[in-house]
Amino acid sequence: MIGIAERLRVSTGTWERRRLAGFGRQECRPYNFFDWIAKHRERRHPWGLWCRLEVCATAGRCMASPLRYFLCVFLITQHAANAGNIQSLVSEVQRLSSIGDHEAVVQMKFLHPELSQSARAMECFAFADQDLRNMKNAMAEFAGAERLAPTDVQIQTSLVYGLYGVGSHREALYRISRIIAKAPKDARARAIQALILQQMGTAKEAQTAMNEAEKLGMSIPVWEAKYNFAIGNLDQAGTIRVADAYLKAFPNDLQVRMFHGKAMRNAGKLAIAASDFQKVLKANPNHMSALTALADAYRIDGKIKQSVEYSERRLKLARTFQERRSTNRVIAETYEKVNNYAAAAEARERMIAGYVKRKECRDEWQMKDILACCRDLVALKRWKEAEERLNLVLMRYPESSEALEKRAQCYTNLNRLDEAIKDYSRLIEIHNDVAPWYRQRASLLKRVGRAKDAEKDLKQAKSLEASSPEDNP
Repeated sequence: MIGIAERLRVSTGTWERRRLAGFGRQECRPYNFFDWIAKHRERRHPWGLWCRLEVCATAGRCMASPLRYFLCVFLITQHAANAGNIQSLVSEVQRLSSIGDHEAVVQMKFLHPELSQSARAMECFAFADQDLRNMKNAMAEFAGAERLAPTDVQIQTSLVYGLYGVGSHREALYRISRIIAKAPKDARARAIQALILQQMGTAKEAQTAMNEAEKLGMSIPVWEAKYNFAIGNLDQAGTIRVADAYLKAFPNDLQVRMFHGKAMRNAGKLAIAASDFQKVLKANPNHMSALTALADAYRIDGKIKQSVEYSERRLKLARTFQERRSTNRVIAETYEKVNNYAAAAEARERMIAGYVKRKECRDEWQMKDILACCRDLVALKRWKEAEERLNLVLMRYPESSEALEKRAQCYTNLNRLDEAIKDYSRLIEIHNDVAPWYRQRASLLKRVGRAKDAEKDLKQAKSLEASSPEDNP
């Protein structure tokens, strides 16, 4: 404790010296000490705060006051505690990744943004996003992991796998060649090199690289690469053989069981896939990715009730808006497949409840969600509700053709004919080559007693249908 006190000496002289020490104020303006602490906490060096305090101590010769001494010791202790908390979170992320629960990994990313300070956590996030086909996010996370650990061979190899996934084969081959030169006995690097060479059309060299990887050891990453290699060779029977052998080698590994289930689902063997996912859920009932995959397998197999049941279970585990949104969308699409628009509309309403409450439509994603809900409401002939939601879209996107057309349809059925005519007129201003809009407007014009205008529209519709019958059925 005496050593710490000696390092915490600050100036009691001029305000300038006190400012340099990190305490006090300049020109009667308070120095925001806590902003300073936050800035240095962002530094990834675990003792960045301590190093800064040592520099501050050189600004004066007097001992720190007891209050300052206590404050600095407290902040250093908190910094160390936060580092320990992050490590426990990283361990949890790695555990979730090891059992193949990629959706739970992504959930951790949203709930704990401080994990972006860990290279291992970023690597797990990248693999999770890659598995969920969020390639842009995955590449950003692979690159972030490499920035945090630029000399780590495992992370460098993971970045190469990301480059392979997005089709940057030349850069991936260059990087993997350098990694193999540094670590010639890395089986995973050899397997990824085989995949890259296969995509570049050098089948013989690719097979040689894969054989070398198998000789070095059949680890889980090598098995996955071998499976993808069989897919690249368009060998469906071979992919099933590899997936079965992979499961035989690691029968109790949940990640391998998930992988086998997805392989069987892709091969159309839905009963085997469902059995695999159920075994994963028996071992871990809250396995989010297994719930999603099993719901998807049942949906493909036409078992709508079972599919919705597992989607609802997945929805209960959702802790972020993105998860709730995606799960409700899956439920809605499942019901729409069997024309159950009432249940689909209920799921869509849960998706857009926040937008409706705030009366906003801020971006294209929200616009798509609201329009999808309106399609179901229109199918149910709930015209008033659909019109209210379409107004939100048109406030933000006044030239949305689908929104204008749906709202015109709502106005027509609500007997608000003048407003319907205005919407069809606006549609024709935006796209003047769509014959059905002219016909719809002509029908409305007749109903309000404007027969001459209706004749003009009918004539224009016939002209368009004659000139391009395919575009205007």
